[in-house]
Amino acid sequence: MDPIGREITVVETTVADLDGVSCGAGNLWDGEVSLTTWSDTVPEVTRRVAVGACIEAGAGLWLVVALYDPPDRPGSVTLRRVR
Repeated sequence: MDPIGREITVVETTVADLDGVSCGAGNLWDGEVSLTTWSDTVPEVTRRVAVGACIEAGAGLWLVVALYDPPDRPGSVTLRRVR
């Protein structure tokens, strides 16, 4: 289990692991990002989120703390485990 306070940055079109749940980031624009979470035991869920939003993944609750959207390369979203 990821410790509270741990931050993970997911680059657009890549996947990270949040407490055993895959989290993919894509379609970053207008201050929002599309996050998709899934695992072998959790159905796929896609949601659009902005800074300040929370998502549940595995046993944790993750806060969107930053979005980075450079003009000519993939952006990223940074998530912090808050529970």
